[in-house]
Amino acid sequence: MNPGEGKGEVSLSNEFFKKLNQQIVQKDNLIKLLQLQIKNLKSQVTDSSPQDQQKNELIKALEVKEAEIKNLTSELSGQKSQLSGLLSEKDEQIQALNKALEEHRKSLETQAIEPKEDTRILEFQNLVSKLEGELEQEKEKVGILENKNLTESARNSEDINKLRNELEMSRSIVERAEDLQTQNLALSAEFEKVKAQLQDSHKQIEEIKSSAGAPDSSSRLNELEQDVLTLKSLLNEKDEQINAISSQQRPGQSEDEKRLTSELEALRNRITEWSPKITHYEELKSILPKLQEDAAQVQQLQEKIAALSVDSGNFAKIGMKFADLEIKYRDLKKVFDKQSGELVAATRESDHQREKLQSLSELIEKRETELNEAKSSLDSQLKQSVTNLATKAEFERLTTQVADQLLAIKNFEDRFRDLQDQISAKDSEISALRQRLTFPSSPPVSKVVTVSSDSQIIADFLDFFDGLDSFLAKNAIPELQTLHKKLLERLIVPNQIQYLPAISEEYDPTKHLATDFFLSKKFPEKCIVFEVEKGYGRGDTVIKKPKVWVVQNLFNCHKCDTPQTIPDSRFCYKCGQQILAPNGLPVEKLPIFEPTVATYLKFAERMIDKELIDRAKEFLLEGLSLDQNYVPILLGLADVYSLSFQFPEAIEVLKRASVLKPDPRTIEKMHALEIKNTIYQQARTLPSDEFEKLIVNLRQR
Repeated sequence: MNPGEGKGEVSLSNEFFKKLNQQIVQKDNLIKLLQLQIKNLKSQVTDSSPQDQQKNELIKALEVKEAEIKNLTSELSGQKSQLSGLLSEKDEQIQALNKALEEHRKSLETQAIEPKEDTRILEFQNLVSKLEGELEQEKEKVGILENKNLTESARNSEDINKLRNELEMSRSIVERAEDLQTQNLALSAEFEKVKAQLQDSHKQIEEIKSSAGAPDSSSRLNELEQDVLTLKSLLNEKDEQINAISSQQRPGQSEDEKRLTSELEALRNRITEWSPKITHYEELKSILPKLQEDAAQVQQLQEKIAALSVDSGNFAKIGMKFADLEIKYRDLKKVFDKQSGELVAATRESDHQREKLQSLSELIEKRETELNEAKSSLDSQLKQSVTNLATKAEFERLTTQVADQLLAIKNFEDRFRDLQDQISAKDSEISALRQRLTFPSSPPVSKVVTVSSDSQIIADFLDFFDGLDSFLAKNAIPELQTLHKKLLERLIVPNQIQYLPAISEEYDPTKHLATDFFLSKKFPEKCIVFEVEKGYGRGDTVIKKPKVWVVQNLFNCHKCDTPQTIPDSRFCYKCGQQILAPNGLPVEKLPIFEPTVATYLKFAERMIDKELIDRAKEFLLEGLSLDQNYVPILLGLADVYSLSFQFPEAIEVLKRASVLKPDPRTIEKMHALEIKNTIYQQARTLPSDEFEKLIVNLRQR
């Protein structure tokens, strides 16, 4: 087989395969996107509580996805029609080529045309196998979702049974309350009956007392007995007197006799008056034991009345309890009706979701069959194209392509030589820099460079290291990066040299070198607001002082060292000398410091290093008020929100920053914060000690 013919046959079908490959890749991406969205919806369906709002949102989301699926099916049908058109065009081209091949048939019969397998077929096969695996995973997830729906329905049925049991208990309580109410009515009737009997007995007692003629019958009876005894004694005395007088009787009656007879008559009249009362006394005496019994019964009746009053109070409480139970019964009935309605809605929703899942599975199966058909059609078209494509036109086009490729290779070689020349020039520059940095007169005794606080050479090296660090941040040159690494390993790390932070610190002449002084009421006295050059130190020793800008409103007199008390005063109140700043400028000529967005960002970074999150947030918001589209401020504010576990706010700020300046690192940070937010929201239900451990882990991340 001629290799040129094989290449021509493959190149002829490249355009067709390229178009088809693009279409398949696009549809594959759409299918993967839909699968991810379906997974998210499934997770939301399984995790969400049965509330109407969330159900409506899920239903809307599913409707949107259904519309997207319909659009995708329509697009697939369009692509199928386009593919059929391309196939028809390809068939026409093949027929035309067959006519041209009839002339070269005899010469080509001796050559064995070996079909060359295209690598895209393997890619398509891998893609189909991958889609089959994803289809199996989706089927498994559908089964898991159905099991979850079954468990949820079982759980709902258990809740309904519990509610039914509670309803039966409430009904039994209501029936018991009704029985108690009937007993209460019977006892109240009996109470009224006993009360009427008691009133009758009171009336009888009053009548007996009134018939006795005095309020107290027992005392009156005693008085009557005493009167009867006195009358009897008087009667006996008078009888004796009468007998004595009758024995000594004279024919004529004297005045004494008349008096005695009159008294006797009066006594007889009085006895006649008292005789019925004595008989009534006997009757009262016979009635007295009965009255005493009635009084004892009255006391018993009073005790019964007290007990009945207590029972009536209890029955009133029972009535109130019955009312409460009736209210609870109504509430339980409402809850039962509501939950039964929710259960019906949930079952309908689950049926609807099951139908949609079934339709999606059918759609996936349909697409799988379409992919299989496309695969088979591709195989057949590939075989036809490989066996039939061998024409002179293809050879000519192949030769032109080879010529173009040779020209492109020549241009690439010229460009490669230019790049090599540039690289060699850079290498010479780097070697010159290395020669300037080495000390050939004194060979190094040790790789580690020792540091003393008075060494000006070390300070110069630190300046060079600082400048090199700033240069590499903008231009990453490998040779300079190697030099930076050697300085770091031989000078910085072994001597434990550390960067001295200066922003927001109080100005100290022993640690800082002030280049300029400013006036400002927005910052504290002697506050460092800008760092001109970095400073370095080792432990408590300062190797290189940082050059800074200082805000200072009050100064000391340079002659008598008297502190200034009023910011507006320009002369010392003791010696009268003009007050000067340490840099020699008069106070009235000092500039006013106006902070920029970068100033607030530096202050916020220092507050974060000091773990003063609230102060850092204040500085960031101040900077954001100056420029709302400054991306570093937005990124710093997102960090502050994440440190305060305000993950939704941090995600919103990162979205805003990503819109202003797209960056893959910002998107990765958003995804990480979404994961942290999910973990944080799920961990809020944990016990306090486990929650604290999780918070520590989130901060360490």
